[in-house]
Amino acid sequence: MDNADRANGPEMRERQTAIDEHRRRDNAAAFVIEGVPHCCDCLGEIEARRLAACPNAARCIECQTYYEQEQDRQRRTGCRK
Repeated sequence: MDNADRANGPEMRERQTAIDEHRRRDNAAAFVIEGVPHCCDCLGEIEARRLAACPNAARCIECQTYYEQEQDRQRRTGCRK
């Protein structure tokens, strides 16, 4: 691996993360059960206050918080699970 590959590593990880997130959001629509949106991670109902703040939310507040913390950790460390 040369310096150019190492320099492109973080950008490639961010791009892949964005692609993964886009795919996940596309699949989130499948989690509407009887007209009620459900979290794409835990399958629990997405609370009304979350939907009021973010109508297209794919995750409940708890799962979104965890997701953002994991994204931040991955950006800081350069490691994915």
